[in-house]
Amino acid sequence: MRSSKNWLVKLYQPEADSVKWRFLFDFLGVASTPLRKEKELVQSLLCDEPGLVVIDRNLLGEAFATIEASCTTWLARGGGMALTGHAGLWPLPAAFLAQVPDISERDPFMINALLHRFVPTYSRLHPRLGTRLPGLYTRSSGHCQICEIMNLSPGGAFIRTTETLPVFGEELQLNVPLIGMNKEIELSSRVVSQFFPNEENNYAQGVGVKFVTEESSPLIVELNNYVRYVLANDEMLVPRISPFVDEGSKKIGHDVKALPSRIEVGKERRLVANFR
Repeated sequence: MRSSKNWLVKLYQPEADSVKWRFLFDFLGVASTPLRKEKELVQSLLCDEPGLVVIDRNLLGEAFATIEASCTTWLARGGGMALTGHAGLWPLPAAFLAQVPDISERDPFMINALLHRFVPTYSRLHPRLGTRLPGLYTRSSGHCQICEIMNLSPGGAFIRTTETLPVFGEELQLNVPLIGMNKEIELSSRVVSQFFPNEENNYAQGVGVKFVTEESSPLIVELNNYVRYVLANDEMLVPRISPFVDEGSKKIGHDVKALPSRIEVGKERRLVANFR
């Protein structure tokens, strides 16, 4: 479970963009706070707490003459800063731009590296997506079971299931649908944690798995591309309801069209939704 009080990401963005960035950081499991006024930005830059400030380039350029000293102080003290958006009418000095990375492309691996560097309590090796993907895992016995992939990263996943849990160290083959890319990959994984239902985890039952497929494998490259794809598309960052749907359903969640496809599970055939 994450502790949002200790993860310090602050956003100085136009209102519409602020919502998008908050969705993005939420998908990565990081709490973020919007700064709505120039005064709030300056106060954040002068505070003693470490963290990352994500600033719209145009808003910063408009006010740069009055807050340049605050920005310089923040950077000199080791604070993190990243820029988004376009230069607009107020270009920033080249010397300043050389110190501050641009994350407008929303590359999750670059953002993950910045969080590692500037947020002391952030320790994830890979960017992790909060998801509700339909999945399928195969145990070493050959038994197949439909599951729900609740989070996903290039390093592993948490899968929720109502079946008897695989044991610690057991190897699984996990089928992951790359929703929106019309692809599906199968990854070798190993169980590294078990979660039994209780009040603290909202009665979720499942296992955490670590992918043992080599990082240079084309499958992991596909997964990395999927993480980038999700975070680069605003429509993918809208929370959805569970992707398990009844046969004949045409729509789920936020008017997302479902393309039904069947997956064999033992002698049963169950419907899983694949999204464009």
